[in-house]
Amino acid sequence: MSETKVITGHIGIPKQLTAFQALYIKVLRVKYDYTWRAVHREWCTRYRYELPFNSSKIEEVRDGYVGNQLAGMRLCDKAARMLDGEDFMKGEWN
Repeated sequence: MSETKVITGHIGIPKQLTAFQALYIKVLRVKYDYTWRAVHREWCTRYRYELPFNSSKIEEVRDGYVGNQLAGMRLCDKAARMLDGEDFMKGEWN
């Protein structure tokens, strides 16, 4: 099993992010202004279910899953610390 597919708990947070994963999270949050819940939803779509970007907007794929706000916050926290050494609650991250 590769490191990118290590899932802890039911919310799909990896033990450690790769640089690409951290950048993916930043793009979702900062560039596309995704909510924390949407960040987690897209994360699970891409890394848990291995579907292309934006597949979670297709109802049949998502099956009513809207993401977890706290998990999205945790993903953003990990990505912000890894990429910028910043607080995800401040600056462009929030």
